[in-house]
Amino acid sequence: MQRMKVTVRRKPLLRILAERNMSQNGLARVTELKSGHVSQLISGKRNVAPVTRERILKALGDVEFAKIFSVRFARRR
Repeated sequence: MQRMKVTVRRKPLLRILAERNMSQNGLARVTELKSGHVSQLISGKRNVAPVTRERILKALGDVEFAKIFSVRFARRR
């Protein structure tokens, strides 16, 4: 059985935030996540849960999923 890991594409997300004049803390406020959680997502220390992906996509509006998220499949041991 395979397990899906979804992570943030750091550089594209930071570029989008900069283009929208939004900080990581601003993204945290809009998505109702803690700023530390957003920081861990962007640094790749945490996988992005489905509900969190929805919140981020909704907050950024017209951004495609594949532009800011990376999906990998890992085999379970």
